[in-house]
Amino acid sequence: MAFEYIKPATDSLDHSGIQYIEFLGILDTNLRPSSYFEIGTSGGGSLAAFTCDAVCVDPQFRIEAAPPLNRKRTLFFQMTSDEFFGSQRMRDYFPSGPDICFLDGLHLFEFLLRDFINAEAACRPNSIILMHDCLPVNERMAERTMRVDETEDPSTRSAWTGDVWRILPALKQHRPDLRIMLLDCGPTGLVACTHLDPASSILVKNYDRIVDDGMNLSLNTLGLDQLWRMFPTVDTRRLAAHPEDITAMFNIS
Repeated sequence: MAFEYIKPATDSLDHSGIQYIEFLGILDTNLRPSSYFEIGTSGGGSLAAFTCDAVCVDPQFRIEAAPPLNRKRTLFFQMTSDEFFGSQRMRDYFPSGPDICFLDGLHLFEFLLRDFINAEAACRPNSIILMHDCLPVNERMAERTMRVDETEDPSTRSAWTGDVWRILPALKQHRPDLRIMLLDCGPTGLVACTHLDPASSILVKNYDRIVDDGMNLSLNTLGLDQLWRMFPTVDTRRLAAHPEDITAMFNIS
């Protein structure tokens, strides 16, 4: 069963699992979603992983990967996510809400928190929200301003996650009703949120306080190891070897 793929709490997340774009494709193959929503399309790699109808938001598209041509609709909104949610209604495009959401927008905590709030409100309880870049491997890449450290290993030297990691302790404190799992997908992890509550107003009502509390939280004080152990971690390689269990872990039907 699905619980067999949870890594022991003593293991640190080392991102040795399946690369995140490849894992998105595995989810598409096994879950067969009919609707997909993403923030932060950029070159289109994540979009190309899905074959269903899609709504994509990015202030500056740089599509390099050709989207699958067998989908009926691919809707592009070249605007910020705040502009999208302020001017568009997701239910106009996906009346039942999106099956899967992928949030990979601006790498700043307060923006991801707003994106999560707005995406959840547009979902249904059995939708999936995936968040990228929330599990940095060092403190430099988790800074709010991108900075290259020439002394760092070339494999991570130019990586930047920003401070979106702050959403994990925020959700743990304010939304214990959510089911949150960490996926060991390289290069900077995936976070899967299920058991959603589109009617929840907790994050909206407490938004300013949550942001203030998050900004006062230091990753150095919290510790990367504690961040990585905040929620159960899924061994994606083992899970992918048993695709029949992916549906049990991420059920959208």
